[in-house]
Amino acid sequence: MKRRIGCQAEEMAAEYLAKKGYRIIARNYRTLYGELDIVCEKGNDIVFVEVRSKSTKAFGYPEESITARKIERIRRSALVYLSQESRNRYRRILFDVVAVELNTGQPEIRHIEGAF
Repeated sequence: MKRRIGCQAEEMAAEYLAKKGYRIIARNYRTLYGELDIVCEKGNDIVFVEVRSKSTKAFGYPEESITARKIERIRRSALVYLSQESRNRYRRILFDVVAVELNTGQPEIRHIEGAF
């Protein structure tokens, strides 16, 4: 159940980002340190996006579940991605969060740019 909700949220996040002008270049990129949910470009910037979702508000907002340890894993995974996959020089490297709440009739999406 959780995996299905997570996949649904990632798909919604990718569609949302594409509509906002981001170009998706990788999804679910795995490294020794963890997984990058979405890697995209906007202009001369590369953006690593962590997608968080919840189907209930019982334990807070989705974005509140990101720990300092998770942030460190995402940063390390981003360095691996840049060293192995990127041929471009980017003006900025950004880390965003897309939070998806699926507990209402209409899903709510919040995009936190430059989250960490």
